[in-house]
Amino acid sequence: MGHTHGHSTVNGNPERLRYRTAMATLSVVTSVVLMAVKLVAYQLTGSVVVLSDALEGVVNIVAGVFALVAVRVADLPADENHPYGHGKVEFIAAALEGGMILAAAALIAYTASVDFLDKPEVTRPGLGTAIVLAAAAVNGIVGLLLVRAGRETHSPALVSDGHHLLTDLMTSVFAAVALVLVAVTHRPIIDPILGLVAAGWIGRMGFKLVRTAIAGVMDEADPEDLEVLRQALDDLEEPLLLGYRELRSRHQGALHRVEVSLLVSADVSVGAGAGIAGRISRKLEDALGLASVTCRVEPASKDSGNGDAGES
Repeated sequence: MGHTHGHSTVNGNPERLRYRTAMATLSVVTSVVLMAVKLVAYQLTGSVVVLSDALEGVVNIVAGVFALVAVRVADLPADENHPYGHGKVEFIAAALEGGMILAAAALIAYTASVDFLDKPEVTRPGLGTAIVLAAAAVNGIVGLLLVRAGRETHSPALVSDGHHLLTDLMTSVFAAVALVLVAVTHRPIIDPILGLVAAGWIGRMGFKLVRTAIAGVMDEADPEDLEVLRQALDDLEEPLLLGYRELRSRHQGALHRVEVSLLVSADVSVGAGAGIAGRISRKLEDALGLASVTCRVEPASKDSGNGDAGES
């Protein structure tokens, strides 16, 4: 006996799309305004760390546009050319953002190195510090809002865009620290040194974003999802269910795709098997949130059991 049942809650929620679009738009607008503010701060101070902070603003704008496009494309329903939907575009956007963060880190390191050799001059550090800290506060607030929105709506693009703004916050903090130290010690050489430190920190964050995006594109198993699924299966009250095997879960943007083989006695009817599959698929979808769950009902054998749970 074999029976397959699929249950899913997929993209197409208008309220969720509006929320995600609004947050992505907020990211773009914030990045444009803050880049202009930081360029003014650089003109006033001549600080290479402030310039680096402003240059990262260009990356923020492009990354925000990527996220805005990605959340709209990802919400498109499945079609003939994309039978599994468009969710993975969010991983592509996240990878591009991570790559641009790495590029920004390299540019910051280069600029700081050149300034280090050219004996820098920093002016008006007090005013520059005030401007940079104000920009950092705005970045921090918007970045946290984006990360929260991304997690609530299962959007990798929004989460990565939020982390991007949070990295920009850290760049601003480095810039403010550099300006304060220059003002206190009267040693401008501190400015490019901290610029190099900022470049290293930003590069690390960019690498992590690229790594996460590649994992999503490659359908890497999520241990947390699998643990949730196993717990949900273990807590089921299904007298006819003897066990399960081949439990698999992967991310497709916001959507979780789950497959599992349910083991029942060979004398269970097709109708009863369909009922078991339907109830369990709904339970697993409820456990994960936005999900597409496929349950296969198979007769149990002596060699089958929960120990044969695979991931893809």
